[in-house]
Amino acid sequence: MILFKISILLFATNFITAEFSHETSEKMINFVSASFTPFMGHDYTPATACFEKSFPKGNWFVLNVFSLQPCKIKDQCVLWIVSSNIYKMIVFTFKGAIGKDDMNKTAQENIDTYIPWIIGNMSYGKVNPDISAASKGAFNYISSLILGHHNYSFAFIGHSYAGSIASLTALNVKLALKSVNLSLFTFGEPRYHNYELSLTFQNNLSNGYRVVHNSDIVPHMPICGSTFSGSCSNNNSFYHRTQEIWYHNPDLQMNNGDQKLCSTSEGEDPSCSNSVSEFEFLLNFETTRGADMHMTYYNQKLDDYGLSGCGEIPCKDVDTDCATKIKECSNSLYKPVMCKYCKKTCNLCTDRTCYN
Repeated sequence: MILFKISILLFATNFITAEFSHETSEKMINFVSASFTPFMGHDYTPATACFEKSFPKGNWFVLNVFSLQPCKIKDQCVLWIVSSNIYKMIVFTFKGAIGKDDMNKTAQENIDTYIPWIIGNMSYGKVNPDISAASKGAFNYISSLILGHHNYSFAFIGHSYAGSIASLTALNVKLALKSVNLSLFTFGEPRYHNYELSLTFQNNLSNGYRVVHNSDIVPHMPICGSTFSGSCSNNNSFYHRTQEIWYHNPDLQMNNGDQKLCSTSEGEDPSCSNSVSEFEFLLNFETTRGADMHMTYYNQKLDDYGLSGCGEIPCKDVDTDCATKIKECSNSLYKPVMCKYCKKTCNLCTDRTCYN
């Protein structure tokens, strides 16, 4: 028990102060996967399995799950708020993925439609108005929660479009609430602000990481000029925040050692994912390859992985396992993943609807 408490204390310290860690980032992706699980029925079993896989024996509790508005994509934008009184940690996970049908609109956004981002009486740059509004709604809800947990650390996590909402909300918390125990991890985050705001991130949120999977096309939207490839300029243009973490293994795996830690002073580092060829980006844009890559991080397809409890819902696909799997097979929350991973068991035990 003493060793367990010491390990938790060391984690809390390293979680906030350390440089980028592959292991920590991989833990964060479990929270993203959990956000793809059903929440309307208040059965958080698969989601909780994901939380526990990242941080075992955490006594994780779902404080709230609610939709964020506006959400200008077909996917639903949702904020999950979960806490652990063991780890003294609250995690804010923002879910909202840009699908293939949303890509064309996202790619062609015009920065002239962006608005000033103002905290107090000071403008820190220009942002997408919808992301600004959704972030403001999230901040108004969570600010009292953060102020009431002085000895906690706070993690902001987001994927795709929701990564933008997560990062802007984290910056708002940092500037308005002066919270020091804060970290930020996003995956496949698109551009949504200008160079001026990227400097605000750089000066105030040094442990905010923007993870990019190989030639994931969404981080290159909206496009700079007329191409996906290449870096945006710092002159009245879209501009990413630092620090990009680029996983560039040719076989598309995201294993420890595959990552490149990009510039801490340039959000549009030309030697990282901006170096991918225009041909490859166009291939991703025109085919399902782009959407598939965008939905796959750390070697897991996020939605399927979440439904499986991040691989923690046990399954032995044999008929002798029927007695222990009958509940999972018949439960509508588990059915999709059971049909995919435990097809034989479900067919033998229940209504044979997984046979095809």
